[in-house]
Order: sequence, then structure tokens, then C-alpha cells
Amino acid sequence: LRGSLSGRGMRATYIPATFAAAQVTGVRQFFAQNGYVEYVQAEKMMIEKPKTFLSKELGAKGHALKSCYVSQNLVDQVDASCEEAVGTDSWVCCTPLLPSGMTPTDVASVVALCECAKDAKKAVVMNDCYVVSRGFLQRCVEHVQA
Repeated sequence: LRGSLSGRGMRATYIPATFAAAQVTGVRQFFAQNGYVEYVQAEKMMIEKPKTFLSKELGAKGHALKSCYVSQNLVDQVDASCEEAVGTDSWVCCTPLLPSGMTPTDVASVVALCECAKDAKKAVVMNDCYVVSRGFLQRCVEHVQA
């Protein structure tokens, strides 16, 4: 029976190759369907060191955050919403654009990955999850001064 041993001596654990393949398949399918995988969910699938495992298995398809691994497609969707807000002199809260299981730290990390949020001449990131256009801020200032 093909497989691998992890650990040493009396604490070594045998992992059948079919089980390991099923783990990888399950994670890849979940990631493809949802655009992210929480490390807690990966641990429930008996994956040790989920952050390292997901970074190795999914590589350039996403980004390792504090509590989950998020797809580049999800980041691109958030970036598109930010671009639209900046283009229309408006604002957007990025929290509802992302899966509900993501922590505020993860939301802030996704916003930081967005190209639109990096351009300080066009937009300002407030409270780690709001992307506000400079035009909108200017209109607010003018309204208050009037």
C-alpha cells in the first residue's frame, strides 16, 4: 500500500497515498468553488500546517493571509469594485464583498493587495476596509465648509 510516514520513531504516522490525494482534491475543489480556504477548515480536513500546505499546493493562484488563503480572482473582484468607486467619486466598503468568514485583518490584507487602494492620489483607505475616492472626500470637505 503506497503512502508516506510523517514523524519519527514511535510517533510516526502512516498516511496512505489515496488519503493524501483525496485531501489535495478536496482542498482544490473547495478553493475553486469558493475562492478561499480558511485554515481552520483545512485543519478539519486533517491537513497539518495549512498555511504552508495551501501556499505550496495553490501557489500563484492566491495569497496566504492570517486566517485563510484567498484567490487572486477574489482580490481582482474587490479591486474592480474599488476602481468603480474611485471612478465615480464615491466609496466602497470591502467587507461585504468578501466571504463572511474572513477576519477584519484578512479584509485589510485584501484591500492592501488591490492596485486601486495603492494609488494615494486617487483613493484613501479608511478603517482598513473602506476605499474612498479623493473626489468624494473633496466634495465632503466643500459641503462642510459651505
